[in-house]
Amino acid sequence: MAGVARKQKVITRLTTYYSDLTDNTADRIYDKAMNLYHESPQSRIGTLVHVSTTSTGNGSWCFPLIGFASNGSLVAQIYNGATILSVTASVIIPLSSPFWTHIVQTWSSTNGLRLYIDNILVASRSSATVFAASGMTPNYLTLASSLSGSGSCWAGGIDLASSFTGSVDDFRIYS
Repeated sequence: MAGVARKQKVITRLTTYYSDLTDNTADRIYDKAMNLYHESPQSRIGTLVHVSTTSTGNGSWCFPLIGFASNGSLVAQIYNGATILSVTASVIIPLSSPFWTHIVQTWSSTNGLRLYIDNILVASRSSATVFAASGMTPNYLTLASSLSGSGSCWAGGIDLASSFTGSVDDFRIYS
């Protein structure tokens, strides 16, 4: 599978950030899909995936890619060079479920932004056909937190006030 960045470590009961997914692929990050499994969220708040130009979560270009809105809905988003474009899931992920939840965010210039939960398309925005990357390297992906970027980054539809608490496994980026 060409272009897969895979972190093969179970990240369990996240109460602090996990941030060692640095790479120079930020300009290609949305060619295919971003894939994330999470289990038993203890709450539906905070950021699941955050991108920034610094390891502290902020910088000249930073925002959460996947996370929860203040009402508990799952949100996926991109930056188009002028604003954050978001899609919001029409279903709520259950708390304390014994089953893994499979979350996929995709973007393409043909289909726009799409959000899938357990292989079901739950939200899409076909007009989101432009993605603007930072144009800088490296870029940092942070799981379960926006770190210090919570006060200085674009939020879009995601509530940056708190970190996600729960379990995450098998994070992948396809490009």
